Amino acid sequence: MCGQLAHTLSVIERYPQIVVQIAPEELGERVAAATGFTLVKVPNGKDLIYSESVNRGHFSRDPEAVRRLSRAYDRLRADALSASESADVIRRRLEGLLNVSIELPLNLSWFKSSYSGDNGGQCIETSHDLRPAGLMPIRDSKDPDGPALVFPSTSFTAFVNGAKDDGFGRA
Repeated sequence: MCGQLAHTLSVIERYPQIVVQIAPEELGERVAAATGFTLVKVPNGKDLIYSESVNRGHFSRDPEAVRRLSRAYDRLRADALSASESADVIRRRLEGLLNVSIELPLNLSWFKSSYSGDNGGQCIETSHDLRPAGLMPIRDSKDPDGPALVFPSTSFTAFVNGAKDDGFGRA
């Protein structure tokens, strides 16, 4: 689920023409259409409905059905969360799942601080590849095949700022 949510957020960020809106569970029975459908606008000005069953797809040109489902779709979009609110819900859900095991993509671009030398010291590496999902993976630079910890980006930024400002005191 973490991977799916992270991918959804990265698609939303990369392709602004894709709009994701979440219909809150509270809508319940107010959702007028219980099954999926596609409103099709064809060049000749005639609108169609396309839906699928287990065995086949169905087109309908019935003007009343098109009007009814168009209104249902408009109501659903009006009652759904905005695109930014929906992205926030996805981000919060993803952050809530961080305490479970998450499999990181194998092709992350890892880097360590420009202040780190090649002397084998105590360095960590991170990746910005998951930034669109609000995540900051961290691993030991001496053990690149070892485990990585994943933090919400906001938490890691607060930690770094606290370390810079000596907000943790000296031991």
